[in-house]
Amino acid sequence: SSHGSHFVPSCDFLMSDMDNDRVITADELESKIKQGLDGDLEFVQAVDESDGCGAKFIITIVSNVFKGKPLLAQHRLVNKLIAEELKFIHALTLKTSAPVAPTA
Repeated sequence: SSHGSHFVPSCDFLMSDMDNDRVITADELESKIKQGLDGDLEFVQAVDESDGCGAKFIITIVSNVFKGKPLLAQHRLVNKLIAEELKFIHALTLKTSAPVAPTA
């Protein structure tokens, strides 16, 4: 099935060592993270940096779940949530943080 000109040739090059045709979308990642964190989420934004190829993402997440956890643990937690999707992604940049409590 050809999607016409929607697929940029560079996608094929990016995905050449992937053995499948699944393209991950930013929406998919966001909803997976929302589900996984069970709504305990201030902010989530996934951005496809590969022009819609689904190869390279930056995900920004602000959640109370990250409070007091070292960065590595935060990232591990996110990676676990999107483990299935990660198999189809080449490069992922995570920006995770806990919400800054307003000072009383």
